[in-house]
Amino acid sequence: MHFVICDFYKHGGNKIYNSLLYYYHFILGFQVFQVDYWKLQLRKLTFAQVKIQDKRYKNQVEMINHVVLFKLKDYSLEEKSGIIAEMKSLLQGLNGKIEELKYFEVGVNYEMNSKSYDLVLISHFDSIEDLDKYRVHPEHKKVLSRFSEFRLERAAVDYEF
Repeated sequence: MHFVICDFYKHGGNKIYNSLLYYYHFILGFQVFQVDYWKLQLRKLTFAQVKIQDKRYKNQVEMINHVVLFKLKDYSLEEKSGIIAEMKSLLQGLNGKIEELKYFEVGVNYEMNSKSYDLVLISHFDSIEDLDKYRVHPEHKKVLSRFSEFRLERAAVDYEF
């Protein structure tokens, strides 16, 4: 077993150090351990944790996760499934039209008769400013105006990750 012991507290902002760490972990497949001085122990880092640690110590901004839930007005099952398909298609149509939109996923509740929300949009942005640009983008506004005809409720959460 090959491994690397890293000291993010001391070397985390050093570009050469981070490049070597990436090389050992991602290219050679070494396991990476972080020194925890307070507990005097080593902590094994996962692939994602290495990336997160690297971001933190390079002073990079976290991404923004924008999650929106939609609950439709009262419709028959047939109408509801048609409306959900249209809403999903409208959201997927934003792909490639809005530069700030880095990732999106549309999910449909498997229970059509549920009292919970019917549709969810999960999208990622590089910054709050990019999310704000998305909110006022003409293509997004078109989708919003169409959604307002169908939706009863909307809930949203935006957070860094």
